[in-house]
Amino acid sequence: MFLGIIWLLTSPQICSTQLTSTTCSSCIEIYLDPVPLMPLLYTSSTKVLFLGRIETIQEKAFIKNPKLERVEFMGTSTTSVEAGAFQGLTDLKTLEISGTNLSLLPDEMFKNLKQLVTLYLTQNKIEDITENLFSGLTKLRDLRLNSNNISSISMKAFDNMEQLQTLDLSKNNLAKIPDDIWSGKLTNLEEINIQDNKITYLQTSSKSHEKLERLFLGNNLLNELPKEAFAHLPVLKILGLQKNNITSFSQGVFSKLTQLALLDISNNKIENLPQGVFEGLGKLSELNLEGNLIHTLKAEALPSLKTLKLSNNKLKSLTGVPLEVFGKIENVYLDDNPWLCDCEMSDYLEKPYNFTIFCMYPEALKKQNFNSLTKHSICPNTTPSEKMDTSTKSPDASKSSDVLQPLYASKSPDVSQPPPNYQNGPTKEPTSYQDASKSSDVSQPPPNYQNGPTKEPTSYQVDGTMKHNWSNVSRIILATIAPLLTLLFLFILARLYTRTRGYSVRPVDPRLQPIKLVDEDNCKLLYVHELPETISPPEHPAVLS
Repeated sequence: MFLGIIWLLTSPQICSTQLTSTTCSSCIEIYLDPVPLMPLLYTSSTKVLFLGRIETIQEKAFIKNPKLERVEFMGTSTTSVEAGAFQGLTDLKTLEISGTNLSLLPDEMFKNLKQLVTLYLTQNKIEDITENLFSGLTKLRDLRLNSNNISSISMKAFDNMEQLQTLDLSKNNLAKIPDDIWSGKLTNLEEINIQDNKITYLQTSSKSHEKLERLFLGNNLLNELPKEAFAHLPVLKILGLQKNNITSFSQGVFSKLTQLALLDISNNKIENLPQGVFEGLGKLSELNLEGNLIHTLKAEALPSLKTLKLSNNKLKSLTGVPLEVFGKIENVYLDDNPWLCDCEMSDYLEKPYNFTIFCMYPEALKKQNFNSLTKHSICPNTTPSEKMDTSTKSPDASKSSDVLQPLYASKSPDVSQPPPNYQNGPTKEPTSYQDASKSSDVSQPPPNYQNGPTKEPTSYQVDGTMKHNWSNVSRIILATIAPLLTLLFLFILARLYTRTRGYSVRPVDPRLQPIKLVDEDNCKLLYVHELPETISPPEHPAVLS
């Protein structure tokens, strides 16, 4: 004996608990071996569910129940269906046979189901779809054949199904897409699901599918996409190409998909994205490139992009992508890449972006969150306050430049400043002075040597760290010593001159009054002393000898 449970779902007195429940008081247990004619269904019920072990659905099994609108066989271990099993179900709109051992379906099995809209033949063991299997289903809109062992579909299997909107052939053994799908006969198709098969090549469509919005081709064996593969899908919004063997794209392969909103190319073998590969995708909001071998990025004009997934690739740097590109994307996924956190990445620390990066290199920064780092930590050859991009320096370059800056530097960008004049010094010859830095962003005026050259600083400071520019220091030292040597030289000359003229200056008595002697040759005044007339000379007066 085999157990069959008939569940009456729409009758007012029938409960509406889960279909797998057998505790409802309104559920009827019927022992069937196999499914016989069912006189007990002389009710107002329009929906029935069969559970248990029903090996065969025999001919005219529902002949006495023409008002049924929904019939389901769920996990009944059915192995065969006789021709004409559903004869008489003229009002049937939904038929589902799922989770059985059914492998063969007779031709014209559904011939008399003129009102059928939904047909689910899922999770069975069906191997072939014959030419006339679906004949007569002119009103069918939803056909699900997923999770079977289908390896072949006859050329005209989908003829006369102009109303079909959803076709699910996923999780089968198909090596190619049935020609009927691209022939243009299924003009009302909105969704095609052929993922999880063994398709190696995507043929181009000869006619336009004006209503196709969703196309799922993931988890197949595709390794290339013809340039015109999607040229006749003007309203496509979702395209799934994940889990294939795609290595590259032809330029413009997606250019006709102007309405595309979601593109999934994850888990392929893509290494490079050619410039312009996403050209024309003005409405793309989500792009999934996870699980590829991409190592470089190029900026693309995707104004509507809200989500970008680039996790688990070979990316080391974001150079080549302008900062503002990531600033406009709401969700960016960049984890599980071998990121090299170095100076080239420093610009992305300018402000927090909505993505998370964990450094892989260098070893000192491994597994550290990029957003928590500083410019000094990823670029250790610079001081913490230095900017990496010299083209965008702040006005206060004395604190941001990566070249040495003197404590006193000219405000002029000209590095050849005029030298200071030693107006009160012994000579009017200028000494050479040149700004140690060629940067125009300086903040201190040149030193004024009016009080002597010895106040010129000889050390240089950048961001609080004392450094020496030895070439400039030598110039400053020379400029300092030269006047002193000149003064010493002049003093020696003066001494020699006075000796040759017969003058000698000795210590004088404080009682002596000064007199003036003129050195006419050098235009100098020499101060000496003489005794007043009324005072006697001391024992050792200072006299001119």
